[in-house]
Amino acid sequence: MLHNLKIHARGYSLPELLIVLFIISIISVIGLANFTGSISFSQAESAKNQLRLISLAQAEFSSEFGKFYCPPDSAPHNAVINTNLFSGKELIAETSATHSFEIFCSTNEDNYYVKATSTKDSTSFECLNELNKAVCNL
Repeated sequence: MLHNLKIHARGYSLPELLIVLFIISIISVIGLANFTGSISFSQAESAKNQLRLISLAQAEFSSEFGKFYCPPDSAPHNAVINTNLFSGKELIAETSATHSFEIFCSTNEDNYYVKATSTKDSTSFECLNELNKAVCNL
């Protein structure tokens, strides 16, 4: 009696497996795009925060020395900003940075302009000192 029972073992067909793989690949592509977008957004927000930090350091430098800090034009700005505005602490990334920072000053060093430029796509953010108040275009 038991030998008359047939076991019908059936697996998935190739088209069914291909459809499942296709759906999984679509979902993973959408997830990867969202993840990449969130990384770019967080890098831009980090650059904006670093601009604000530079503006605060400029205000402190100005109150101490009576003028704003203006780096020499030939110097790589990220390293020079860390050395002179942040006492050597690496608050602005120097190696593998996502943004490069530049400080431009008026000739008598009573005004400054700070610019953060993306090393990937050349988008930029900026802060400038206007009537002794930092105004940021973020």
